[in-house]
Amino acid sequence: MTAEVLLSDTFDQWRMKNNEWLSMGDPSGSSNFIKINVTTNSTSNTTGAITTAGGMGIGASAVVGGNLTLHTDSDLAGTTNLDVVDIDGAVQIDAAVTVGVDDTGYDTKFFGDTSGQFLLWDQSADELALVGDTKLSFHDAAGGENIVATSDGHLEINSATTLDITAPTVDINASTLLNVDGATQINNTVTVGENDTGYDVKFFGATASAFLRWDQANDDLVLSGVAALSVDNTTDSSSTTTGSIHTDGGVGIAGKLFVGTDLDVNGTANLDAVDIDDAVQIDGTVTVGVDDTGLDVKFFGASAGAFMLYDQSEDTLEIRGASADATTSTGKLLLTTALTDINDGDVIGRIDFQAPVEAGGTDAIVVGATILAEADATFSSTVNSTDLVFLTGDSGAATEKLRIDSTGQVTFADGAIDVNIASHDGSNGLKLGGTLVTATAANLNATRTTATVGKAIAMAIVF
Repeated sequence: MTAEVLLSDTFDQWRMKNNEWLSMGDPSGSSNFIKINVTTNSTSNTTGAITTAGGMGIGASAVVGGNLTLHTDSDLAGTTNLDVVDIDGAVQIDAAVTVGVDDTGYDTKFFGDTSGQFLLWDQSADELALVGDTKLSFHDAAGGENIVATSDGHLEINSATTLDITAPTVDINASTLLNVDGATQINNTVTVGENDTGYDVKFFGATASAFLRWDQANDDLVLSGVAALSVDNTTDSSSTTTGSIHTDGGVGIAGKLFVGTDLDVNGTANLDAVDIDDAVQIDGTVTVGVDDTGLDVKFFGASAGAFMLYDQSEDTLEIRGASADATTSTGKLLLTTALTDINDGDVIGRIDFQAPVEAGGTDAIVVGATILAEADATFSSTVNSTDLVFLTGDSGAATEKLRIDSTGQVTFADGAIDVNIASHDGSNGLKLGGTLVTATAANLNATRTTATVGKAIAMAIVF
């Protein structure tokens, strides 16, 4: 049958041709091969204007004016242009899926099981959005490796074990704060800022207001509050470049400095106040003050009130005794010798008097006077005979002028000087037994045969 057939016509039978119920091949005289005027909508595969118990093959395009509901699989070999698609079952797509064309896209949305959770390709913003707290998971669904926005403005990157970021440069732009809640292992150099443009770095302690801060504005490393710098390295220092702490510059200390062992100062030590509780070894010159501006130096003794003081205001060295009683309260100056075998003539101690910077030079700058203690015999367990010798100079080095020997006798330098007993003010002179001798030397010489030795007892030289 090749003629045009309208299904509104009445036929008493269908005729078979090549296993086809109805075959039409000539479209002339009609705009439709088969036209069904019934407008009954289809709600299932057994209702509507056309129903079939089998499949339907369409060799060309098909246009559906209403909804298209498929109750079984749909195999579309060509292009399907659908305005709205509602698919209630699984979909198997074996080729590429393209939504829109270049420069003209369409929103694509994938809903989740929870209200407000979905994946959206927003074509107007050119963005792929995970709306709500929808997670972007890796490795497996519902695993521990994901990226999620738990709230507006809060994005989390989670990993059950390790988060590994590998790149030549990782740039984290935190305008306010970078917060790391767990332990951090850094296996390479950490650089904060760049040359000439630094940033503050702060490490907090367990105590309020205690922290370590690199203060970039002042180029300082600051320990604030009760924070302390503790170095457990016990390496001793033998120079400015050894030990557990060393610096190429100076060190300023506002409080006390406690040194648990030796303190070795190779340079000049300018100290306002020093409290030293142990022995001090000084291997160089000690200078107190500068020329024309001195400072008092005091050395205390073991007894209350006893000290030695260099009084810079008086230019005087004072030795003061203890304040106990009259017999022990005098200042003491002890001159000793390190000799272990003292013999006659050995000097045990001496005091020299000199004008070393006298402009005249030569004789003027040599020692002008000396008081010394000289051994008068070889010392032993029962002998310590000592003479006190006075030396004075007139032109040149000082020489002996008077000696008080170990027995108390006074002798003058033999043949070197004349003994002249006189008073500087003329009121006193030589007394015998307390009586002033008014006789002349000639009178004494005349009576030398009659004078007795006893008259010389209690003779005193008084000036």
